[in-house]
Amino acid sequence: MKYTEMTSEELKAEKAQLKKEYEILKSRHLDLNMARGVLSVEQLNLTQDMLGVLKTQDDCITENGTDCRNYGLLDGIPEAKKLFAEMLDVDDDELSDMYDAIRAKGVDIANAEDGGSAMGDADDLDDEDDEDDLEGEDELDEEDEELAEARKEARAASEILRSSTPKG
Repeated sequence: MKYTEMTSEELKAEKAQLKKEYEILKSRHLDLNMARGVLSVEQLNLTQDMLGVLKTQDDCITENGTDCRNYGLLDGIPEAKKLFAEMLDVDDDELSDMYDAIRAKGVDIANAEDGGSAMGDADDLDDEDDEDDLEGEDELDEEDEELAEARKEARAASEILRSSTPKG
């Protein structure tokens, strides 16, 4: 029954019952952390080795002298861009163009609404039928054509963005 439909006596009885349940829970002296997203010790231990990689201030300085402990690398960390450009088999400019094209289409990569990636979920990559996903070279050729078209669009969008941005 909804509280709005209860009589005064029913509400008083409900309050008394809830208070009794509350006191029982309170007597357990539970130490609960209700914060969202708190990781377990096991999960934290997975990244422990990574925390020791940067040992000095110099480890945080890029090749061009930027201190990565600061915010403000609007174009990204050059070394990270180089790494991802190599992984995606594109040059730095194409990588920036791809990012610009995605943003120009209204996709906010950094703030995906669902809390995950704006480009899809990791579950999408975990299908048991992955081998069936690519059925032949024709599909690969289509993907190559789509990639080439996406690169072309990215370059065009980047050029538009660059030409509309005041210099100086």
